[in-house]
Amino acid sequence: MNSRTDLASAYSETDRYETSMNELCELFYCLVKESKHILECLQEGSTAVPRIIV
Repeated sequence: MNSRTDLASAYSETDRYETSMNELCELFYCLVKESKHILECLQEGSTAVPRIIV
């Protein structure tokens, strides 16, 4: 068993996990922001449907 290979694979797993978490956080942030916008539109009585850009 090569310790360098194990270390490299552990790093790549960590990078992949962090990337996934960052993407999830961005999506969650967009979802919250758009939800807030939709609620504001509903409170104003607006019939315009907000466009969600992903």
